[in-house]
Amino acid sequence: MAIPKSKYSDPRHTPGKEFTLNGQEYKGWYVETYQKRYYTGRTITERSQEIFPIINQVVKIDLFAEQEIKPSTSNRLQGILLRYLIQKISNRKIIEVTKERYDLLKNKAGYKGAIIEWIIKGPAENKLYNSYPYYGAEHRNRETVSKLENTLPGITTFFKDYSEFVE
Repeated sequence: MAIPKSKYSDPRHTPGKEFTLNGQEYKGWYVETYQKRYYTGRTITERSQEIFPIINQVVKIDLFAEQEIKPSTSNRLQGILLRYLIQKISNRKIIEVTKERYDLLKNKAGYKGAIIEWIIKGPAENKLYNSYPYYGAEHRNRETVSKLENTLPGITTFFKDYSEFVE
């Protein structure tokens, strides 16, 4: 393999984690050709072997993505589910997320959050007990959400079912 010196880079050294040679991590001197190919050694000779870059694939996770929330057995026993909401300030979109995701986003620039104590113990609808009104879970959840309208504009239209998860 005869490649003129003008067609490859000055030698560089890798401590590892950048290239593989025969399926193994390569550490040592290498050069890069004008064709973006890499070879072992300080110059390209008959003994030089081609090495291949290790591609580190970065998995990008969209933190601002709706997550499915379900009450746990503990929530059921307490009758309350904490619901974590995040709003993107730029477009006012609101999503529901887990506590872990909420903790990641709540203090990030461009986002704001709120936590709602969602009643999941019934009855869902309002009742009269001995002529005394009892406000059901649906009514109480609606009131809780309404109080947040100034903090998270649009929150009252986010929820479609105020008796969701109520048993």
